[in-house]
Amino acid sequence: MREAYPTPTDTGTPKYYALFGPTVASSIISNELSFILGPTPDATYSAELHYYYYPESITTAVTTWLGDNFDTVLLYGSLIEAYTFMKGESDMIGLYEGKYKEALALAKRLGDGLERQDAYRSGQYRQAVT
Repeated sequence: MREAYPTPTDTGTPKYYALFGPTVASSIISNELSFILGPTPDATYSAELHYYYYPESITTAVTTWLGDNFDTVLLYGSLIEAYTFMKGESDMIGLYEGKYKEALALAKRLGDGLERQDAYRSGQYRQAVT
């Protein structure tokens, strides 16, 4: 960013952004990534940021997105593991695996962006919600 906009005091409407970090400068140690805008903003602007992150483990979190939204994935996945450990009957394990795959397919559709019939931006993939 500093190659394109070498002087931080040059201001204008931001056109570009970049990520940088983590940094170690003198006595300050930062493990976080930061944004840099180019050119430096000349006014206060509103921005909306969308990002992905690794969620907290289900073993340490009080609530998780998966538990709140797709509890059937957790239920049937746990039943498969428990029933396999207990050396349960193969027909029941098959039933649980089928239910698990159904629930996981629904979660995958959401993750792949297929449940977006209400998207208003042009150019996005749209599929009827069934």
